Amino acid sequence: MGRSWRADALFRRGRRAFAAAAALTILLTALSAVLIDREVELGRARDLLDRRVLAVSEHMATLVRTLDLALELTLTQIPRQDLAQARNDASLHDLLARLRERMPTLESVFVVDGEGKLVASSRAFPIPPYDMRQREYFRAYRNGETGLFLNEPARGQVSRTENFVATRPILSDGVLRGAVGVAVLPQVLVSLYGRMVGDAPLLIARTDGVVLLRTDGARMIERLPEQNEILRQAKAASAGIFTGTSLTGGDRALHAFRVLAAPDLVIAVAARQSEVLAAWRKHALCIGALALLAMAALAAVAFLPRGRVEAAETPPPEPVMAPDLALLDLLVLRLRAALSTGAGEAALRETDIIAAVLAAARGSPAAAGEAEVGEVLGDVAGLATAAGLPDLTLQETRDAAHLTVHLSPAPLGAALLDVVLGMARAAPELARIGATVSFACVGGDEPGDRLPGTYACVGLAGLTDAGGAQAFALGRAIVEGAGGAVVERRSAGLWRVELWLPLVQQASEVPVA
Repeated sequence: MGRSWRADALFRRGRRAFAAAAALTILLTALSAVLIDREVELGRARDLLDRRVLAVSEHMATLVRTLDLALELTLTQIPRQDLAQARNDASLHDLLARLRERMPTLESVFVVDGEGKLVASSRAFPIPPYDMRQREYFRAYRNGETGLFLNEPARGQVSRTENFVATRPILSDGVLRGAVGVAVLPQVLVSLYGRMVGDAPLLIARTDGVVLLRTDGARMIERLPEQNEILRQAKAASAGIFTGTSLTGGDRALHAFRVLAAPDLVIAVAARQSEVLAAWRKHALCIGALALLAMAALAAVAFLPRGRVEAAETPPPEPVMAPDLALLDLLVLRLRAALSTGAGEAALRETDIIAAVLAAARGSPAAAGEAEVGEVLGDVAGLATAAGLPDLTLQETRDAAHLTVHLSPAPLGAALLDVVLGMARAAPELARIGATVSFACVGGDEPGDRLPGTYACVGLAGLTDAGGAQAFALGRAIVEGAGGAVVERRSAGLWRVELWLPLVQQASEVPVA
């Protein structure tokens, strides 16, 4: 008794130690999988944001160059006379209007004189002398600015809409004579950039924080504070990706930015981290649930009492047939292919066949049901072709292929696949297997030991001298479990395997021939 007690204690300790080690391994594996998956999702988001901000930056750089060229062209064609006297010159208006027509993205082209009065515009002739002295570009030119200037958004006095404006000064011997400018339709750029970045907030700002353009996701932002993370990052590098506070809220977000050196613009795109990691959270929940289930199973095994049933009282185990691993490999490959292409119906079919193979291997009876022989043969033919097995050709005779038998589609498909795989394995030279379906009736007064009844006889035949009945153990178990039989016939190099299946109209058992 002492030895038995000590043996039981040691056994329990060993089993619990093994369960604890296995649980720790599962926990660490699950944690590693969750962390790796998180980095993968963040990496995808970074790549996507970088591609988006690069596309917008390239387009914006091209747009700025185009606007600068348009301004240079206008400067070269403006009359050398005093701009104040050109207000009544229709040719200047015609020049601006033609330039506007050649560039559909422009809302208007205009000229301002040295006193800040509007002289000419592509919108109308003559144009009222609106006062532009308080515009940011005019104040910048009076303070010594001499190059291309992108004005802060301002409402136009003629269009009454907020414009994206680029200007150049008109200088004569270093003296400011006026300015020429173009106003771009902001809706066109916002719409275009919105399609480039999707739902992600986008803004285009000067390096001093003035926001020039923004999509709907960032429409509440008019100016970036001096200590804004985007501006600080832009001062340190010309491009980058970082995690910081969202543009429109206090939550965390991924930001991608690029700096255009001329004329000192920052393009930034953001994506909320909560949205980026939404798919990762679902994956993490699934991994965690599987890990918990596995650890619960280990805990149950660790604390089970050790059995002490005498060997004489232990019933002999039921015989279990080893499943055909080649058949399972084929079905698993087909299942993966169906899942990767999103073919849900095909995936369910392969899953049902795998379940039927495992049930037959355990000796469980085939699932009750009905199947149309021709339809199942068609599915099996497709699987055989995809797996590189011999072509399975159905040779229909009248309506025999539409016979319905007492066997579910999945077990029937598993039995047919096992026979086709066995024939191909036993006779590698087989290139084609012909399939026939015929109606068979066994009467009570016929010789032999077969019971009377009606059957669908599915014949699979190929020209070969090879073959062996042992190759169809799984298929034979499924068919015989449904009350049918598997019969082999040979004659003059023809190998024919017949599956006798009870018809729905009159089911009966048929012993093996």
